[in-house]
Amino acid sequence: MSRNVICLVSVVCVLGLLGSASADEFRWDNSSGDGLWRTPENWDRDRVPDTGDVLYVDWLSDPTDVIIDAETEARCEAVVVSNDDVSKQGYVHLRMTGGTLEAGDLIRIGRRELGMFTLEAGTVTCSAFQLGRKEPSKGVVYINGGTVTVATNTRVPRGGNEGSELHVNGGVLYTGGLVINDPDYGTNATVDITEGIIVLTREEDQTEQMQEYVKQGWLTAYGVTSGEVTEDGRQAFVQMDYDVTNPGVTTLWAVASDPTQARTPIPANGSTVTLPEATGMSWSAGDNAVRHDVYFGADEGAVANSDASDTTGLYRGRQEASRYVLPEALEWGATYYWRIDELEADGTLHSGSVWSFTVADYFVVDDFEAYNDLDPNDPNSNRIFYTWTDGWYDLANGSRVGHLDAPFAERTIVHGGEQSMPCLYDYTAPAEYSRVTRELVSLRDWTEQGVGVLSLWFRGYPAYVGGFVEDPAGVYTLRAAGTDIWEQSDEFHFAYKLLSGRGTIIAKVESVAPTHEWSKAGVMIRDTLDPNSAYAMMAVTPGNGVWFGRRADGGEACTSTAQAGITAPQWVKLELVVAGLVRAYYSADGDTWTFLGSEMLRIGAPMYIGLALTSHDPKAVCEAVFSEVSFPGTDVEPQWTDEDIGIGSNAPEPLYVTLANSDGAQATVVHPDPSATLIDTWTPWTINLASFSDEGVDLTAVDSLSIGFGDEASPDVEGDGVVFLDDLRLYRPAPEANAE
Repeated sequence: MSRNVICLVSVVCVLGLLGSASADEFRWDNSSGDGLWRTPENWDRDRVPDTGDVLYVDWLSDPTDVIIDAETEARCEAVVVSNDDVSKQGYVHLRMTGGTLEAGDLIRIGRRELGMFTLEAGTVTCSAFQLGRKEPSKGVVYINGGTVTVATNTRVPRGGNEGSELHVNGGVLYTGGLVINDPDYGTNATVDITEGIIVLTREEDQTEQMQEYVKQGWLTAYGVTSGEVTEDGRQAFVQMDYDVTNPGVTTLWAVASDPTQARTPIPANGSTVTLPEATGMSWSAGDNAVRHDVYFGADEGAVANSDASDTTGLYRGRQEASRYVLPEALEWGATYYWRIDELEADGTLHSGSVWSFTVADYFVVDDFEAYNDLDPNDPNSNRIFYTWTDGWYDLANGSRVGHLDAPFAERTIVHGGEQSMPCLYDYTAPAEYSRVTRELVSLRDWTEQGVGVLSLWFRGYPAYVGGFVEDPAGVYTLRAAGTDIWEQSDEFHFAYKLLSGRGTIIAKVESVAPTHEWSKAGVMIRDTLDPNSAYAMMAVTPGNGVWFGRRADGGEACTSTAQAGITAPQWVKLELVVAGLVRAYYSADGDTWTFLGSEMLRIGAPMYIGLALTSHDPKAVCEAVFSEVSFPGTDVEPQWTDEDIGIGSNAPEPLYVTLANSDGAQATVVHPDPSATLIDTWTPWTINLASFSDEGVDLTAVDSLSIGFGDEASPDVEGDGVVFLDDLRLYRPAPEANAE
């Protein structure tokens, strides 16, 4: 996304009051208390915003609405509605009760923290409509009436821990595309439709994607997942009409089923449940139902066509309770079908839909989905480190389960479901080992149902490759991997010094290895060492000339300016002139400089200034050589510091699993790869349970499971890293399995 979409936020309120004026930055000021955009006194200057002004609706002294009423007509390039001061608590609510809001570019609800927008009436048009961004921002939108027309797409990314929300309770949302749970932003945002309509106007984002959203439960009707019960007792569905009544578009709206039918099946329709869970079914009764006819079997057609005269066992009888306990044990891996017919007091019978569930062919040891971040005093609190014991209180144990801050479970790097378990290992003294342990309360018999294999998935990080050396004096060599310095997050190696005010850095890029045509070697000024920090970089590339890249504010997308046809050796220079203004230059001789561009960065002291390199290929190591490095007129510390930014790296260590009984018997199996922690793709590991029983562990009474990193026999080998674990399960062994 281009820089001007996010940051050139300007407004024209057409009220007959405006004249031309120079561009300024405007902040909403609610001190007048009336909450109307059309009141000039609500702005921090003597006029309302005009073309080219920068507008942030982010006032937080209280959550009073900022209102566009029926008398207001606002034409904007872009609008950002958010708490822009993360030190404050509260939210911003922009409410339209009429009038017109035209944004030629972006409308973003939730830029830094929570932003809300409610459309009661009126019209809204924009190029892009975005709810929230990365954590901790969150956007919440209620379309209760009126129309919103979006030229490109409506994006509802995650934002925070709860997720951004789009509620279409009335009116119409016309949008080129609908993107729910942007892959870059996580998977817990929601969209629901009640009386409103969403119309998709571009074929690029049509039926298949919408069907996937419904299947995953991200697109809902009446506030619940399509097919489930609503608060008013109806079953809800998202209706789709593609290329029929509206050629070339997909129309989505909510409908409700016959309220007299049974609904809310448990297990949920189409779900997979483990054998301990597959003991019966329950449902919500249809309106006026006094009895329930139950049908159950392994043949979908037979269940659908059966009636009360059935004698094959499909008909399970007529009962008063809205639950049924299965008298028989079910089979692993089998799919079962069931139907509930509702009987009214007058004898009227309402036939139900056929539901299904599948019994999993495994036992779950831990899939990590149940953990949450609730306060420990909450009776529903289930933090991951209360189940798994690590080295938090044991200096000899160099392990840690979960992130330091919520969310404690990992929600981006996952194999199955929505969460995995991050495990940090560290052999820095005084640590002697690194392992995490789960005590088993249930599922202690690891022979039930003929299970014979423990399966788990793991993923680590590759080894550290970044480097920075001075040899000979005045010549510096950087080594780095990394995806890129671009978009919302960077991966590169940085050698830097601290900068407290204005400053300049000049360097000659002698060479940069062609690991990719967009490898980048150059000078950088950076606000923080976070991967999403504001920065400016003047670089030389192997195949695309010189490049001036920048991110004006933390977490935003980048913009760049390039000049092709220029290769190393080449001098590059950055000047931090005043208050965040950075200018970029390049030169063939270090004397005559060519200006390439400038940028206003939102940065503050202390800052970081130095040399940066990315390979633009996470699997490749790039090397660049610098000389003639200087900081003219700049007060910087003498020493260099260097580190990888945004690149995870692990020390090579083996991975092992230990099972133990309460009497002290235990056995350990080590992964065959002695550097398993360096494997950076999700990898399955299956272990034959006989490997533990052969060493004396009683598999009918397993007391604990431990997962460890490193060799406890050689604790003097220092190293640290992070490994992610997911989907710990017990399976029956395959007939030809060669599990170790």
